[in-house]
Amino acid sequence: MHVLVAPNAFKHGLSAIQAAESIAEGLRASAFAGRTTIHPVGDGGDGTGELLRRHLGGTMIPVSVHDPLDGGSTRSSRCSTTVARPSSNWPMPRVCAGAGR
Repeated sequence: MHVLVAPNAFKHGLSAIQAAESIAEGLRASAFAGRTTIHPVGDGGDGTGELLRRHLGGTMIPVSVHDPLDGGSTRSSRCSTTVARPSSNWPMPRVCAGAGR
């Protein structure tokens, strides 16, 4: 048997990656004799940028932004990767938003 472990994050507890690894570890520690594959997922909230970065092989880039309410500077991150355009051989930059804290 082959089990796909594909959880979302456990809010205020585990990231999707940590949850997937923990579930797979629990299966391996049990009497389960099958294969496991982990593929953590994101729903667009916290942690989705990190999942995209990890899956696409991108790099987290720290950036400074201004708070729209008081003009103070806050920290954020973005994830940058380069992928090939489906219709050409030229690379196309792709940016994925991430929750940098």
